[in-house]
Amino acid sequence: MANTKSTLISNVSYDGAAQKLTVSMSKGQTYAFAGVPQKVVTGLTTATSQGKYFNQNVRGRFPTTKISG
Repeated sequence: MANTKSTLISNVSYDGAAQKLTVSMSKGQTYAFAGVPQKVVTGLTTATSQGKYFNQNVRGRFPTTKISG
């Protein structure tokens, strides 16, 4: 898991073989997103505003499972 520079997101991890992105939010919830391509993860981790990138390119665009929170 990698820490982020975002006020919305505290950590992200990615399983490239399964294309599974796991995102821990700053308020305690953790979500898994299925079918996320590497280029989206790279965009998220390198974005100037990771929260904005997440909201525009991840949230609502991939099958999501709430893991905790």
